[in-house]
Amino acid sequence: MNIPEKVDIAIVGGGLVGVSLALALKDSGFNVAVIEAFTPTAPDHPAYDDRTLVLNPVSCQVLSRLGIGDALEQHGVPITSIHVSDRGRFGRVLLEADQHGLDWFGRVIEAWRLGQALLQLAQDCSQIHWLSPVRLDSIKSRDGNIELSLDGHGAITTRLLVGADGASSKVRDLLSLPATRHDYQQTAVICNATPGKAHQGRAYERFTTTGPLALLPQAGQRVGVVWTVSDQQAEDLLKMDDADFMARLQQRFGYRLGYFQRVGERTSYPLKLVRSDTNTAHRSVLIGNASHTIHPISAQGFNLGLRDAAALAECLQGQHDPGEAAVLQAYQQQRQADQDDTVRYTDTLARLYSNTSTTGRLLRTGGLLVHQFVPSLQRRLVLNAMGYRQHVS
Repeated sequence: MNIPEKVDIAIVGGGLVGVSLALALKDSGFNVAVIEAFTPTAPDHPAYDDRTLVLNPVSCQVLSRLGIGDALEQHGVPITSIHVSDRGRFGRVLLEADQHGLDWFGRVIEAWRLGQALLQLAQDCSQIHWLSPVRLDSIKSRDGNIELSLDGHGAITTRLLVGADGASSKVRDLLSLPATRHDYQQTAVICNATPGKAHQGRAYERFTTTGPLALLPQAGQRVGVVWTVSDQQAEDLLKMDDADFMARLQQRFGYRLGYFQRVGERTSYPLKLVRSDTNTAHRSVLIGNASHTIHPISAQGFNLGLRDAAALAECLQGQHDPGEAAVLQAYQQQRQADQDDTVRYTDTLARLYSNTSTTGRLLRTGGLLVHQFVPSLQRRLVLNAMGYRQHVS
């Protein structure tokens, strides 16, 4: 592995958002390095697991411009309708894409497939130095730039440091950037399942007393399951055999897709809100989960991070010095409203739909009924979910 002494931009974190940024910068004229602690093909790599991602149309546009449009067409399953319900209550919302003049609301793809497509492009790109597996050890200012000490691999100097290294960001910690945290005391249990009936491109979001349950259409007859429960309930679900798990899933979801026939391997991750109080420091910026890790309700997390990467790449185009304070300030100002709105939106939904009180249930039912019968509110819900908040190049 050839470690360059100096680059214009060093991206710490070779996950989906970090690689997307690197690809967006490949024709910028800047010398870019991606520093990734894991071997990308390692089974324990946190960014390339079996999670199911929902890509809204803005994200699909961004990713297509990066060069993976064919992969999205081949592996991304279109969502043509969305069914939202509250278990045991009358409220529901049914959104049909064609009723809003759309072919689809978004595409569903497995994280590992998306990661594979992005990684192949990045590793084939001569303008990107791929440094992996390499761990960041320390950060210090040197001659007005940033020097990164790499564990066992010497050091590299950069004019701009980008932290794209996830919720437990080492870049954020080493820069001593404070963050606001909230533990939802919930865990997302994820797996793939095969129901008895074809999903026909419909996604389901079912709110229950134990947390939201999402079923997302995948290739063939499979669906991706994202089941949010308390930490203790997650332990119980992970210990169950497949038959007991499917029976519990059936009980919580119902029979809109018939009887579940099969379930795949289950994994889980704890749910926490982590929001950096500021995204910038001297010649440094945070993007994606390093800046804002949010609840998976409404599937906004990766889409928000990808908008970060696209906006940062846009701000850097044509700049002489990528780490100049004015450039980073412009990025911060451009992204502030979208980040604030998305964090507030997902946090409000997460708290509302984990509220088991009678008042909370009535608010949920009323909200669903209003959205079902008021077209203007339904349209607003669709546009927010699809990522149409501001211009992203």
